[in-house]
Amino acid sequence: MKDKPPRPSRSVKPTAHHTAISNEHGESELSDASARNTQEDVLYLTDIVMHHYDWETRMEAVERLAKIDDPATIHPLIQALRDRDSFVRWKAVRGLKEKGRSATKTLIQALNDDDTAIRIGAAYTLGSTSGNVVTLALIGALADEEVDVRARAAEALGKIADTDAVSALISALGDRSKIVRGGALQALTHIGQPAVKPLVKTIELEDEALVTRWMAARTLVSIGEPAVEELIIALDHPAWDVRLRTAETLGQIGDSRAVKPLTELLGDQAAYVRECAAETLGQIGDPRAVKPLVSLLDDPDAHVRLQAKEAVAQIGKPAIRPLVAQLKHESRLVRGNAVAALAQIADPRVVTPLVRMLGDLDRFVQNLALVALVGLGEMGTEHLEAALRNKNPGVRQNATKALGMIGDVRAVDYLIPMLKDPEPVIRAAAAEALGNIGDSRAFAALSTSLADENAFVRAHTKDALQKLEPHG
Repeated sequence: MKDKPPRPSRSVKPTAHHTAISNEHGESELSDASARNTQEDVLYLTDIVMHHYDWETRMEAVERLAKIDDPATIHPLIQALRDRDSFVRWKAVRGLKEKGRSATKTLIQALNDDDTAIRIGAAYTLGSTSGNVVTLALIGALADEEVDVRARAAEALGKIADTDAVSALISALGDRSKIVRGGALQALTHIGQPAVKPLVKTIELEDEALVTRWMAARTLVSIGEPAVEELIIALDHPAWDVRLRTAETLGQIGDSRAVKPLTELLGDQAAYVRECAAETLGQIGDPRAVKPLVSLLDDPDAHVRLQAKEAVAQIGKPAIRPLVAQLKHESRLVRGNAVAALAQIADPRVVTPLVRMLGDLDRFVQNLALVALVGLGEMGTEHLEAALRNKNPGVRQNATKALGMIGDVRAVDYLIPMLKDPEPVIRAAAAEALGNIGDSRAFAALSTSLADENAFVRAHTKDALQKLEPHG
């Protein structure tokens, strides 16, 4: 730093108004007798701040300097920013803040000090000031070689919230240090609306570093609602990756204003964009998105179909009726995804349609319905009992398997009669199911089935009996 005042000699004597005394432990203390703000007082207190071994005494001297209305006190307070004790440094920061604008010029100069601690403290303290000169100085500090200086400068610019700092803070989003990037994000968030357009432009720039674009998107999420309108405009960008990142950002903000433009994006030529739009609509959870999402269940891209299924399931109950309607779709993929989505919603209203799908012409869809009903657990037991009387052998077989996998003891009474079903595969499934449930009430009926005419049934019956305790 330039124009540093001469450091006072340790031989400086206290005035009558400032007396250093030692207690019985040899600890130095300052008397409270001072009532004047003389140059000699400042020199004496400065000497203590710079050289005294006791941190409490240094801290008290800093407090005294802060109260003296003299420009000569600013330099020692800045020097105290590098004190080895954090309490002393904290008091120095408070003292400089109390000095207000009278300390601004010296603090700006301190941003170029050789001592890192002084630069850090100066950057932090300048956050309580404002003005073009301060903003420019802190912008310069964003290029400091020390991470902590850059981070404090970003933090200070956020407190000042000067829109002139937006461009520099956006550049700092690409800083090599995570701490600095986070500080720039918080600063831009604090600035808010004025930072939105530049941040959206940053997302759109192809030559911008990936980390900067990613951090810009995160910042827009942090800003939230004020960023929505600009992001909606960006959904029409010609580059697919910009549309994708913009859709992601809108989804994380979760504002319902984005629902309509995002549903239009479900028809995008790029599969990645359709997939992202579907995911985003699921996150927002607005029922208006259900029908457009259901229409994607037959999308040519498997990832898009999967994401559409996840999204409608995430929206939940409003999607039940449209999904049930898709259970009659000609495409096995659509029916299968509709089954899976209904299972995830896990509402009692989905059980009956899922039971019907146990008789689907496609084995893949049947198995999905079976897994779905097992996942719903005891919610489906009574509906499955009715399915055991279905004329379709495939429905009876799958219902039998499902009851055994659910393990509800109420199913024992439903399954015992199935040991006499005309179809051997159903009798075998009933035996296996009763063995899985493990209720001894089935022991007698299973013992009778050991004489079944079909070897496959007898084998399954034998395995089931081994799992049961003898009937009492």
